Amino acid sequence: MTPRIGLVAALALGCAGGERAAPVSVSAPVSVSVSVSAPVSAPVSVSAPAPVPAPAPVSVLIEVTELPADDAWLVTWHVAAPTIGIVFDRRLPSNRHETWRPGDGLAWGMAGDHEALRAIDGRPRHDFAVRFATDDRSAGRAPALNVRFTDGSRLLFTAQVGAAALACDAGEDGGRCERRDRDRSRRWRFHTAPARGLRIPDAAGRGELTWDEPAGDVRGTYLYAGPIEAIEGDRLTIVVDPGLPAWLVSETARRLPALFAFHAAHTGVALEVEPLLLASRAEPAARGDALRGKTLPGLIQLEAVGRAWDHPSASRRARWFEVLAHESFHLWNSQLARRSGDKRDEWLSEGAAVYVAGLALRDAGLLGARAHEARVVAAANDCIATLDGPLYSEAADASYYACGELVHFVIDRQLAATGGVLGAWAAIIAGARARGSYATADLLAVVDERGGDPALGRDLRRILDDGLGPDPAGLVQRLLRDAGLATRRIAGTRRLARRR
Repeated sequence: MTPRIGLVAALALGCAGGERAAPVSVSAPVSVSVSVSAPVSAPVSVSAPAPVPAPAPVSVLIEVTELPADDAWLVTWHVAAPTIGIVFDRRLPSNRHETWRPGDGLAWGMAGDHEALRAIDGRPRHDFAVRFATDDRSAGRAPALNVRFTDGSRLLFTAQVGAAALACDAGEDGGRCERRDRDRSRRWRFHTAPARGLRIPDAAGRGELTWDEPAGDVRGTYLYAGPIEAIEGDRLTIVVDPGLPAWLVSETARRLPALFAFHAAHTGVALEVEPLLLASRAEPAARGDALRGKTLPGLIQLEAVGRAWDHPSASRRARWFEVLAHESFHLWNSQLARRSGDKRDEWLSEGAAVYVAGLALRDAGLLGARAHEARVVAAANDCIATLDGPLYSEAADASYYACGELVHFVIDRQLAATGGVLGAWAAIIAGARARGSYATADLLAVVDERGGDPALGRDLRRILDDGLGPDPAGLVQRLLRDAGLATRRIAGTRRLARRR
């Protein structure tokens, strides 16, 4: 039985939504297959259950086996109907072929810009398998495939493993192919050593665990595998690396209830799930005090990186609080209300989380009013320096955080009489919960409805559609001035400084 205490927590960067797949042309296999040295599960026939109103039939059974002694993983995909290959859900990072060893008769190929695993002989089959070593490489903002704990526990990001069967028509080079059964449910069976625990949000086991992934939801989760006993509270479950400094655990337990209350009060919606927090320590002998983390459905994952975290300080407490505030807000703007599947809308969810974290810092007394304005000016300068073209573009990825924070500050000040930017987000979340998702157009609609000055809507559309124009610093300076924040141009640069 796991211990129960009054503890709440959550964390990690929530940009890991699933990607929708269009019909694609599948290239020929590009790598040589090798035998998977350890045994894999025997072929499994997955039959369809009764029709509606029973649950949708399982289209793919994914068996994941952790091999703790080898620090490696075996994955086998059993498809209900035979197929020539499987295509992976996540487009990025496309690095599976670098380290994953295909099973006998299989080789890597591409399905458009998604990696695929195909039968070399082109004959349909039920089963596909790979083996790979634990891989905790970072690849941009995408969640790492694996996360290491200091005690030998491991995390596995299921969305990087998730795949669907390929359905191809006739033609040269395999013809045109698309994912088959992408909106039907998938079942996962996780295996590890009998003494090790397995845990995902809302489910746990020892040695083995089964998870029925929601149909059509390919955002994935982190699987925990290891000996650590979870601590369960009234509002969250937490798994803590024994190498994590005690003061960070204490700060998390103390701060998160207030953050949950803050987000709920300002959006009008309380959390409907008990989040799972997975907190680990990375590179404890290295210099520095970096942070890494992600938010996934019902889950927050955080790593404290470097030995400097052994020494608490005011700045480290504030940084830890900030990342807790940022990631916990993603439970609202990525979970309670789901962002559209268009990556271009990521500027909106990330910009909101960055700006709300600043508001939470102020509310907690960790950031003064002048320091908050200095933070906004710093974000404005980053936006000026990095945005080259429209903000509403995948190419603007590097500007999503800074420009998103700037836009949210401007909206907050301009809509102060009607609830500010958090009032706008309350409306966005309410609409998304009724319709299923939200997008940039929903923010613009709220601004048009609540904004007293139509110039605000025009300025936002200009930044989204065209960028900052020929004089970026001039445009941003005007936006800040209209929002009540006076700045001056730093001579010889495109940078701004807050007027004293």
